[in-house]
Amino acid sequence: MTIWIIDDDFIFVKIFAAQIQKIGLEVKISTFKNGKLAWDSLDKVCGSQDSSTMPDLLFLDLNMPVFNGWEFLERCKEKWETEDNSILKKLKLYVVSSSQDSQDIARAKAFEFVSAFFTKPLNIDAVRMILEKG
Repeated sequence: MTIWIIDDDFIFVKIFAAQIQKIGLEVKISTFKNGKLAWDSLDKVCGSQDSSTMPDLLFLDLNMPVFNGWEFLERCKEKWETEDNSILKKLKLYVVSSSQDSQDIARAKAFEFVSAFFTKPLNIDAVRMILEKG
């Protein structure tokens, strides 16, 4: 299983990745410190149609410099709606944010490809259930 964590908070990423590893499943974790780096990688994967490099799960923060989570979601939406991109449609995307604002939660869930919205700090039991489902 391949997991991408897109978050500029180095400490959160380090702790979250360690928690995922402790669950005991065989996973490969890639991290990105902003949405631009992640988008460039995802766009390349989608363009190649190589599903072996596509992440199975993606955890996305909303508030980041350079290219935030909202921009990342908008780019995904454009690609989702304008291209017959079956490889992108297999992606399970989870928003992870410190925001507890009901408008942010509703806005994120309005993207049809967002599987769930988690508020930091994460409940590792909920993450375990997601990982075990694959």
